[in-house]
Parts: sequence; C-alpha cells; structure tokens
Amino acid sequence: MTAATGTSTEPATRVEGLDKVTGTAKYAYEYTAPAVAYAWVVQATVATGRVTAVAAEAVLGIDGVIAVISHQNAADIAATDSAFTDLLRGPGVAYRGQCVALVVAETSEAAREAAARLPIIYDE
Repeated sequence: MTAATGTSTEPATRVEGLDKVTGTAKYAYEYTAPAVAYAWVVQATVATGRVTAVAAEAVLGIDGVIAVISHQNAADIAATDSAFTDLLRGPGVAYRGQCVALVVAETSEAAREAAARLPIIYDE
C-alpha cells in the first residue's frame, strides 16, 4: 500500500466551526437576496391519464403568488435536454407524483400553500 500524500496529522482549522456548533452560523438560505422567487412542484394525484385543466385563477389571488406554470402556458420554455421541463410541455401523466405544474411565489410558504390548493382536473 502507498501512503496518502497531502495529508497532515494536524487538525484542520474550521473558521466557521464554532458558529456552526453553537447555532449562530448563517447558511446560504438565511442570507437575503433581492427579487427572489420560490417554486413549488404540484404533483399528479392520478397514476396515468391527461391533465385537462389547471385552474390557476383559483390560486393567483393568494397573497404573494406570482404565477402558475403548466402545460397550458409553458410552450415558451426553451427546449432543453431536461426531462423535467419536458414534463411541463404536454398534458400526459405517466405516473402518480409526476410534476404537472409549478406555483411561483414571493415566499416558499405562499408557493406551498397555493400548490396545495391548486385545482387540477384529469382524464384518467
């Protein structure tokens, strides 16, 4: 066996270590940034079928909700190699839990609440 190179028997100095173990460290999510929006995935509640309607108007009035993105309005999303964005391009549902819409809001809480309330109609 060969000895590992670049290792040291000296302990590493963690400049943020004390802050982390005492609970005072700020993590990336805790820093405020201007003009941030949050998206919450709306998952299919049926195992297979087609989405026939996404009633976005039912949640767009919730305070902080910016938009609802689904196959009904996602045609302008640029084509990519992402299977995720392809899910929003058509109404087909291949499995329960598939992403059928996204709710975009000013806070994560508003996005989650609106996603839970978003009416989706299926043809199973």
